[in-house]
Amino acid sequence: MKIEYKVDFNKIQEVAKMRQIDLNNYSKDEIIRKATENKKSIEKEWNEKEEELINILNEILPGLDNNYIIKIYIFPKEVPVGACNCETKEILFGYKKEYKYFNLVTICHEITHILIYKYRKRNIISRITDETIAFLVAECEIRKRLTGEKYFSNFFSGELSDLHYKAVYTASENLTIWNDYLQDKEKNIKKLLQNIEKNVSKIEKEKYKEVKLRDFLN
Repeated sequence: MKIEYKVDFNKIQEVAKMRQIDLNNYSKDEIIRKATENKKSIEKEWNEKEEELINILNEILPGLDNNYIIKIYIFPKEVPVGACNCETKEILFGYKKEYKYFNLVTICHEITHILIYKYRKRNIISRITDETIAFLVAECEIRKRLTGEKYFSNFFSGELSDLHYKAVYTASENLTIWNDYLQDKEKNIKKLLQNIEKNVSKIEKEKYKEVKLRDFLN
């Protein structure tokens, strides 16, 4: 897995329009400068921890295909976003930092979506299970290892979509399954996903089935 950090003014404009964020008070140069400064800071933070983070991801989710490039487009903080396109392997990121290593944890959350995407694409898991696993991997386990803090009950202090609230609840309801998986030396990812998927109702699966990229812009 190779990570590339980028700034794309057109993507910033697109998300701002989608989220009805007024950028008229900023020139194009100002927006690019703010995004570039944010990129420089986040990229530096990532580079310092990259080896450790990749090792953790490979330990928790072993044997997955990761022979590709993930492009992370950094946004200015005026356009908060955390989303990924699993098909193109692109991540959009621009949240304000809420705690130590917040940027790294949230980026790992989006990377997890990409790593396990094949299971959702094959309809082995629903979007709820997909979001739950990303939360357990990143906001729970990786955050705990980086900061020493135990599992916490939310992504961050901002407003969440219904899907993300449901993922937090589903994660809390499946902590025994998750902890047993972490202790298992022969980690069977497909079995883990199927065990959590069993606890998601058919109604919930259908409710969030058509969630699009725009719905992840929280």
